Amino acid sequence: MSAEPTPPHRPATTPHASLYFPYRVHAPAPAAPVRDLPVAVVGAGPIGLVTALGLAQQGVRCTVLTAQLQVCEGSRAIVFTRRSMEILQQVGADAAVTAGGLPWRFGTSHYRGQPVFRLEAPHDEHDRFQPMINLQQQVLEQCLVAPGCFGHQMMQRLPHWLDTRRIQTRSHRLDALTFPRQQ
Repeated sequence: MSAEPTPPHRPATTPHASLYFPYRVHAPAPAAPVRDLPVAVVGAGPIGLVTALGLAQQGVRCTVLTAQLQVCEGSRAIVFTRRSMEILQQVGADAAVTAGGLPWRFGTSHYRGQPVFRLEAPHDEHDRFQPMINLQQQVLEQCLVAPGCFGHQMMQRLPHWLDTRRIQTRSHRLDALTFPRQQ
């Protein structure tokens, strides 16, 4: 009995359906030789996108391999800690998260109407960020891929940084976002 070959991956060509978030599909650009890209980052979630932006800021040309040409469907992360915010600040995304997120430092869990657990995160008046900020992952990812979302400062640092294209592998096709070397 022979196994049938796995059909090639085909990213969605229509945006995810949502009442709450305006998903959009990024158009792929023509393929470029992979050998011209010294670094490949696998995954276009917050970690992969921030890694690629950090590399681009350092002048390292890289590509981000992803299964979709749009941000994640739904939210796989909802709270970003102070340390996460410090990392987002390094790539210029902190202002967008702070503006769109809900900062907090206290939380209480209830069971049958009674409080059963209370969390209080430490915060000093000199801390740049609150201990935690709620923001849906797809909103953060959109800020990381949408030109202008970080405002004028980000666009000056990384002008025209987003270029999408397809990479053909032996058994699958992966989609890639290419972050060109900063000028």
